[in-house]
Amino acid sequence: MHVAKISRRHGDRAYDSYLVRRSVREGRRVRHETVANVSGLPPEAIEALTLALKGGRARARWRRV
Repeated sequence: MHVAKISRRHGDRAYDSYLVRRSVREGRRVRHETVANVSGLPPEAIEALTLALKGGRARARWRRV
């Protein structure tokens, strides 16, 4: 699994979405299934999730309020 950043433009505005995805092979094609939409999380949490899915260690820089 990995965190994918999806950028879309609508007119002059740019929108970024962050999705937790997994890759599934179907025959010769590789398809990406969306597991979760994490766009609503703070940037520090998305960074920590990205590191955790890569197998790294995340620092606790963000605090839950």
